Amino acid sequence: MRRGERPPLSDDGARRVIKERESYERALRKSGVPAENMPRKWISRTPEQMKQYLSDNKWQWRWKRRYTRPVEAAIAAVRQTSSLPPEDVDMRQVMKPFVKDLGFRDMCIVLKEQRGWRQAREFFEWMKLQIPYSPSVIAYTTLLGIYGQAGKLTLAEETLSEMLDAGVEPDEVAGGCMLEAYARWERYDTLLEFYEAMRQRGLVPSAHVYRTMIVTLYKAERHSDALMLWEDLLVEKLEPNFVLYAIIIHILNKEGRTEDAVHTFKDMRAAGHLPDELLYNTIICALGKLGRYQESEALYLDMKKQGIVPSKFTYTIMINVWSKAGRFASAAETLAEMQRSGCIADEVVYCSIINMYGKAGLYEEAEKIFKEMDTLGLLSHEKSYTSMAKVRAEAGRHAEALKLFDVMAEKGLLTTRMTWNTLLHCFVRIGDVEQATKVYNDMVEAGSANVVTYGNMINLYSKFQMVEDAENLLAEMRESGVKPDEYIYGSFVKLYCNSDMIDKATMVVQEMKDDGLVPDQIIKTNLMQAYGRVGRYDEAEELFWSLQDPGAVAVSSVLSIQESVCNEREMFPLGQALQSPIDTQILNQLLIKRAEAGELREAELLLDKLVEAGGCIVDTAAVLMINLYGRRGLFQKAKSLFNSLQKKDHPPSLYVYNTMIKLCAVCKELEEAIFVFDRMEENGRMFDAVTVSILVHAYTKEGRFKDAAGLMKRAKKVGVAMDTVAYNTSLKANLKSGNLKGALEVYGEMQEADIEPSAKTYTILISLFSKLGDLGRAVQAFEVLNSSEVGADEIAYSQMIHCYGCAGRPKEAADLFQEMETKGFKPNEVIYNNLLDAFARAGLFAEARLLLSDMRRKGCPPSSVTYLLLMSAYGSKGKPADAESLLHLMQDRGLYPDCRHYNEVIRAYGNVGKLSDACRIFYELKTVGIGLELGCFRTLVKIHLDHGQFEQGWQIYKDLSQSFTVDQNLYGIAVELCIGAGRRTEADQLKVELKGKGFSYRDKPPFPRPVPSIWKRSDHLAPVTDTGSLSN
Repeated sequence: MRRGERPPLSDDGARRVIKERESYERALRKSGVPAENMPRKWISRTPEQMKQYLSDNKWQWRWKRRYTRPVEAAIAAVRQTSSLPPEDVDMRQVMKPFVKDLGFRDMCIVLKEQRGWRQAREFFEWMKLQIPYSPSVIAYTTLLGIYGQAGKLTLAEETLSEMLDAGVEPDEVAGGCMLEAYARWERYDTLLEFYEAMRQRGLVPSAHVYRTMIVTLYKAERHSDALMLWEDLLVEKLEPNFVLYAIIIHILNKEGRTEDAVHTFKDMRAAGHLPDELLYNTIICALGKLGRYQESEALYLDMKKQGIVPSKFTYTIMINVWSKAGRFASAAETLAEMQRSGCIADEVVYCSIINMYGKAGLYEEAEKIFKEMDTLGLLSHEKSYTSMAKVRAEAGRHAEALKLFDVMAEKGLLTTRMTWNTLLHCFVRIGDVEQATKVYNDMVEAGSANVVTYGNMINLYSKFQMVEDAENLLAEMRESGVKPDEYIYGSFVKLYCNSDMIDKATMVVQEMKDDGLVPDQIIKTNLMQAYGRVGRYDEAEELFWSLQDPGAVAVSSVLSIQESVCNEREMFPLGQALQSPIDTQILNQLLIKRAEAGELREAELLLDKLVEAGGCIVDTAAVLMINLYGRRGLFQKAKSLFNSLQKKDHPPSLYVYNTMIKLCAVCKELEEAIFVFDRMEENGRMFDAVTVSILVHAYTKEGRFKDAAGLMKRAKKVGVAMDTVAYNTSLKANLKSGNLKGALEVYGEMQEADIEPSAKTYTILISLFSKLGDLGRAVQAFEVLNSSEVGADEIAYSQMIHCYGCAGRPKEAADLFQEMETKGFKPNEVIYNNLLDAFARAGLFAEARLLLSDMRRKGCPPSSVTYLLLMSAYGSKGKPADAESLLHLMQDRGLYPDCRHYNEVIRAYGNVGKLSDACRIFYELKTVGIGLELGCFRTLVKIHLDHGQFEQGWQIYKDLSQSFTVDQNLYGIAVELCIGAGRRTEADQLKVELKGKGFSYRDKPPFPRPVPSIWKRSDHLAPVTDTGSLSN
């Protein structure tokens, strides 16, 4: 380098200077400096730096860049040749005007700016004939990039060979162009071969090329090759970007390398990249599979801390994680948080909740969720039915589980292997060998049998000690090409151990080892138990010490074996084992397992062992045991267990307190529930909305409305965050108990607390306003619900139709019914009955009869309650003959009227004074086989009293009273009949009898008309007013 000459800038420095100069020139142009006065200064770069600049700064070389006029004219001239046939293009004539003005750098620019591969090829051939040209990696690399983008891989490979022949050694950029071309056009094998050739020459592609290759291989599902490139990228210390991290994490997760996926996620965070929701969900789920629940929770909290809003999928994953961890209270809290956030639970979420309740042993709760799914129309996938079938099978309700498969068969959902295996598992659980064999044969014919199928059948044969059938099935399995897994080998070990064929069991374990499989704890424990039964204690002891981390079952087996040989020798130092921290954990795990399975005797034995060892009962185990005692009706045992958990230094958790309070409420031990509540506060445990919901429901059920209201006010005063569920519980409890005023007060408190009502809240409010006779507010509540995102459901429509019927608005009820059908809701019997009741109240009997036909036509045939409603309406409107005709119509439809229906007909004839027909219907009870009934008898004598037929009514009472246990009302009617007939002596005798039975008689006792049916009518409603607002 000559004196005074600047050394070439580095590549990074060159780019920096260029950008700074462009910014400077841009500022000069904005300030109005003429173009001829703009400073022009070229930056000195080596050929290698120029090559790198051309490759890494593609955005610099665009048509909008200001080139010299000869260069721009040359670019345009070459591009214009694209409109000519290839044979008519003479590049020498095209470029003749520009030969003197173009140097090598200018020619590279013209080549770079070509859009068509033909023009690039022709120009390059011309370029090689020019004097300034010398074989350069820049020109060849530019041409390789153009061929690669156009998919001309053969021309690219020929150009690369020509490049080598010309003595130009390809560099990383040229190799990167070829790799990108192979990746772009899905030449995967050639891509990997060329990559290996580059690495042998010592060439390392750029980070951009690595990203392109890995993304391409990921899309082609060639995960092992993508991971190989990822490892090379890390070795070369190239910096991955966010997309590359995300792809590698998904690949590792799919390949089952969960631990590596977690490490990569941590490296991504350390590199400063913020994961998105999908990556958070993936790693949270992966940590849950590894059993690292605390890390899952920490990551979930970190996700929310970063401002990422959890989606429905995030909540579903967390519910599954809590369910696996046995933290069902946290799962319920997550579900509540999901509902508060506005996420609408879909079929997947509901299935997760069903699985959670199934694992917790809360089978009734799972049934409620399943029914709710059916109501919402979410039962569209076989997984939902399969999940519920598994829960019912675990609960021992196998017949109900099998009914679900019948429903699935009707809907055509029995399609996947998982469903068939679940059906087979149910038959195995109930021990139905015939049906299980039939399902197995169908699966074999369909080619759907897999390891799980064979495992279920072998398990069935093991249950019935069918050794020969199991061995034949194993041979058939091997012939079909299915290789036995650990479960199959374990089933055979269990079968041979239960059949006292210990030597065969030992041979199976050895065969398993020969196949490269390691016997797990269950297999070793089964074999250890068998050795213990036959007195082979040395081998049992050897198996026990071979367990690195003995599980709960192994410890239980050791306990039983130790007890059987305790008088002979001390085989196992169990005292030392029980002193280690892991033993109490094992006992808790086993206790949870037994309690979930409902095995009370075994669970109590483990509980005693745990207490003897001085271990602490975990909350999950305590809750499961309290619930188990509750299901068995052993309230005192649950109470004793709960009292044993009361420790000053470590009182039970809120979850345990709530469980005990709920059990007390269910067992109608309200005072005990209050006592537990007080102790909870004494121990420093603050109650929450769940506690309030439980106690409010119990208070209102016992009619203690003031206490319920007081608890709500107290919760508000101490700052307990009452949620929608708690207020709904209070509203519903007050409504059921008839305390309408209290319900209104609760709703007012809910509004004051600014709690957003849920769909269930509005449904309860509709029922409340209906009972209050406030149609306007009921309509307003329904409209608010219907206009919300959730929309009104069948229950809300049913309540509103009933409300219109009570208000004497049949047209509005019919319109609402029509709207409901238009939205795709299928009316059930209750909804039809509400609409029919609305028609009948208004005297629209023709419409009511048409509705009966419509019910039959739409697959919802009228029930006895439906006919009872219509009979009552006919009677109230003075149409006894029509009411009687319904008796015959019911019999024609295959329904058998009971005493309630005859009672309505008797009352109907009595209302119009046709007492002889009323007597005829009454005595007809004997003919139809029902027999004389007290309610009908009371109605018959009462209508005689009402119509002044005292003597006839007295004779009927005198003749038939010996057939019934006469109550206070009937005695009062008889006294009035005697007084009306002038029979003072008989009346006095009846009064004496009435007093002797502990009843009191008033001169004019009220005889209210009994409710005609189980369908509660609301004739007492106040006049309808459309005034009022939900906010008042």
